[in-house]
Amino acid sequence: CETASSSASRVGLGERPSNAADLMSSRVMIVDDEPINVKVARKFVGTLGYSNFVTLTDSRKVIEALHEEKPDVLLLDLMMPDISGLDILEVMHSDADLKRIPVIILTASSDRGTRLRALELGATDFLAKPLDPEELAPRIRNALLMRSYENHLRDHAQTLEETVRHRTNDLCASRLELLHCLARAAEHR
Repeated sequence: CETASSSASRVGLGERPSNAADLMSSRVMIVDDEPINVKVARKFVGTLGYSNFVTLTDSRKVIEALHEEKPDVLLLDLMMPDISGLDILEVMHSDADLKRIPVIILTASSDRGTRLRALELGATDFLAKPLDPEELAPRIRNALLMRSYENHLRDHAQTLEETVRHRTNDLCASRLELLHCLARAAEHR
């Protein structure tokens, strides 16, 4: 497992990217059983300006690495020994934290059933091997923007919930204070 240094500003931490530099600091995980495919994908992604990588060639370590590294986007091969990309998608689909990670499938397979199954399990997009860097750039950007907006909406919903909770507590306190005032006024009569 190879990890680049972490950036202070990461889209996956719930921050809404304000510019392209924020997207470029996103953590990209590349998983393929063929080291040459990992190198090629990393080179293409690196030429797009991304520099924060996690790369794996052992599919048995992917789930643990996803929990530890918390990538912002996953580029995943489907056909791997031991644990296939579909198996990884299945685990991710059932894990609340992992299911929010956008997954771009990198595959040479054109099997319609496999593609449909991957989409049902939460795959965001597909790219055919050999990779086309011009196609890769907008797909990664779109996946990262989608994740960023989703995180922003989730954070905004939490902020609203907290505001409602505070206002509800304030209302309860003022209602209780009003009751005490009325009770004191009744005692004075």
